[in-house]
Amino acid sequence: MFYTRLCVILVLAVNLVNALPVPETSGLERRVDPNKSNDPKDWPSKPDLRGTLKTQPGQAKFWAGSTPDHTGSPVSAQQSAEADAAAHGGTTLESALHSAGHTMPDWDAANPAAKNKWSEASRAFAKGASGDVDAHIGTNVRKGSVYKTEEKPLLKKNPNVSSITEHAHGQPGVPPKVVHRKNSKDDKKCCIL
Repeated sequence: MFYTRLCVILVLAVNLVNALPVPETSGLERRVDPNKSNDPKDWPSKPDLRGTLKTQPGQAKFWAGSTPDHTGSPVSAQQSAEADAAAHGGTTLESALHSAGHTMPDWDAANPAAKNKWSEASRAFAKGASGDVDAHIGTNVRKGSVYKTEEKPLLKKNPNVSSITEHAHGQPGVPPKVVHRKNSKDDKKCCIL
């Protein structure tokens, strides 16, 4: 009887935690998980980013936007990307920056230097990706999303990327879509572009 009640309490606690809203992300759709500093002297150089943001085949996990939860609060697609990375041995940009010990600026749309540094990191992560790449996409994605405007185009040009599969974040009934596949006989027919 004690264990049954304990199990019920644990299930309720987990459901309560999962129901909590996640704060909306910045305009660049990045929560800053690495160490933070707004002093450009502390930021990694382009060569440092290129050298440390390369991934093994199938490890790079991208994300963009958010999807409202049952209360209408936005839940960042970063959650799905991080869960996918944890389950399959991959990494997101933020986790890769953190693992490399890089210090990044706070996101500030009014600070061109901070915006450029995050853009450099995004480009390096896309150029360093290889194999089959996954992207978790929310229902609400900004028109100027970094994934749409920088990362995805670079992934398509990257000769080491075999395919790009987009997963609908927060929409369990929507199947993943292969949006790009290299070296396919049916390149134009295989994918939703």
